[in-house]
Amino acid sequence: MYNPFKKTYSQSEKEQINFLKGVGPFRKLTDDQLFAFVPYLYIRKYRKDEAVFFAKDPSQAVYIVNHGLVSLSLERNGSFEELDQAGKKECFGDNAF
Repeated sequence: MYNPFKKTYSQSEKEQINFLKGVGPFRKLTDDQLFAFVPYLYIRKYRKDEAVFFAKDPSQAVYIVNHGLVSLSLERNGSFEELDQAGKKECFGDNAF
């Protein structure tokens, strides 16, 4: 049944909503609920070995991996210890939630 009051989304908004649907904490949300996050999505590309954030930085964002693999490491005694990895459609920094 056609609903003339149903929200319609632009192609870009649909792509962002569909991307979020595949990410753990967002999977059970409706399109309208996911749309609330769209204005806050910021796409950024990182270079290999570029730091995303440091251990004592304030937690202000959730990072979602779209492509590639992110090593979650902690510096100890001048070297890095890998704690975990985040791959496609995985998020980290989620204590900002």
